[in-house]
This record gives sequence, C-alpha cells and structure tokens, in this order.
Amino acid sequence: MPASPWIPRFIGFLSPLFLASGVAALGAETPPPAAPVAPVAPVARDLHVDPAQGRDSNDGVKLPFKTIKQAIRVALPGDTIHLVPATYYESAVFANKHGEPGRPITLDGHGAVLEGSDPVTSKEWEPVSPGLYRKQHLIPRIDDAVLQRWFMLWNGRMNHMGRTSKGLRPPFKALADLQPDEWTYVKDEDAFYVKIPPGQDLDAANLRYPYRSAGVALGG
Repeated sequence: MPASPWIPRFIGFLSPLFLASGVAALGAETPPPAAPVAPVAPVARDLHVDPAQGRDSNDGVKLPFKTIKQAIRVALPGDTIHLVPATYYESAVFANKHGEPGRPITLDGHGAVLEGSDPVTSKEWEPVSPGLYRKQHLIPRIDDAVLQRWFMLWNGRMNHMGRTSKGLRPPFKALADLQPDEWTYVKDEDAFYVKIPPGQDLDAANLRYPYRSAGVALGG
C-alpha cells in the first residue's frame, strides 16, 4: 500500500521544532561565564647595592649588585633599592623607569654618598713636562657656561682659578705661567692641564675634577 503523502510533511515539520528545543535545552544547562580574575601584583622586592662586595651579575636580592645603575635597570614597581652606606662614584638615573600608583620604586640611601667627581690619574692624564699633565676631551660636552663654573679639587678644596659663575672671569692662564697646584684650559686643544710640584706622584696628589652634574636624576 503506498505511503500516505502527509507523513513526510509531518516529519519535516517536527524536525525544526525538535532541534530548536534541543538547542534551548543545552543553552539552559550552560553555566554563566566566570568573572575575570584580577592579576596578582608581583611581590615587592628589596634590592641591595654594595660597591665593594657586590657584582652586577648577582640577583640583587640574595647577593648585592655592585652599581646603582644595575639595580635601577632591574627594579620593578614596588621594589626598594637599598644602598650600603658607602661612597658611590655614579649617579642614580631613573631614565624611562617609573613605578605605579601605590607601588613606587624607592631608593633608600641609608647615609650613602653619591660623589660627583673623578680622580686625576697617571693612567688617563699624559705627562707634558715635569709636574705638568694634560687631558684632552675630558668631558663629553664643554662650553663657556661649563668653563665659567669649572673647578679642580686639590685635597678636597675647590680651585676655581679666580673665576666665578656670575662674576669674575679672567682669561685662562698660559701654560708658561702655570704654577704648581694650578690648572688651565686650552680651547684649541679642548684640553685641561694641571700642574703639581715636580717629583710629586700624580696618583698621590689627590686631584679630582667634576664629572657628574646630578646625584639623582629623573627622565622620560
């Protein structure tokens, strides 16, 4: 007996309803999406710097760094950099380095000294004549404003050679007129000269010159 013509139409009519009800049932059983988990802030660290015992290859936590520069380079928001109370011949420069709200990067000096001068040594200054030494291109940038304020340190005492930043500015002494414990500058050579008593050891003379213009600097 031939199939009734209404049966296929009936099945075709039910199928979409069945599928739709199945989707609805599955949707009802799906749990709501979980709330996003707030990121956990990194644990703040204590970084240590010791110019005498430290090494920049250390981690700064268990073993100290040697330089402030390295400690700043690896510091993260919330960290504190502790300096051993010593003299540091470097600046603490925070260039393109910053903390976050409520999580600053702290530099704790503990009484440390940031020294802005470097020594005059026989390794870097060439002898010209007995007691007279020269150094060309001593600092990266030199101009009249820098020269007007320039000084050398003799045993910790500043020697401006009679020049002041906003007053007297006599010409620099000629080399032939330079006396022991004096210095001068020759512009054509971009060279500084220092003179000490003939026979005195330059390394033992305790001469220094200003090299760093800031102790702590921020940039970026």
